Amino acid sequence: MQAKFHWHVEVLGIRHAYIKRGKPQLNGKVERSHRSDVQEFYQLLSYTGDVDLEAKLGQWKHFYNFHRPHGAFKGKYPMKRFANGYNRMR
Repeated sequence: MQAKFHWHVEVLGIRHAYIKRGKPQLNGKVERSHRSDVQEFYQLLSYTGDVDLEAKLGQWKHFYNFHRPHGAFKGKYPMKRFANGYNRMR
């Protein structure tokens, strides 16, 4: 999956560099997102194969971005926060 992502963004002209895992000082937002994924998705998951996993992951990503309240956004979900203007987040 990582290689697929890497080549996808390279094709789009975006330079992609890997960073060490578990280094929040390098990428805290992604590390926090991964922690939420582990605690709220993978830990509760029981699946029978990759097809089922893909479907459940798609549902999780939709819920996470459109319905799940986030402390960093004062209880709003990410897409609601971004819809109100990215510059106002700061």
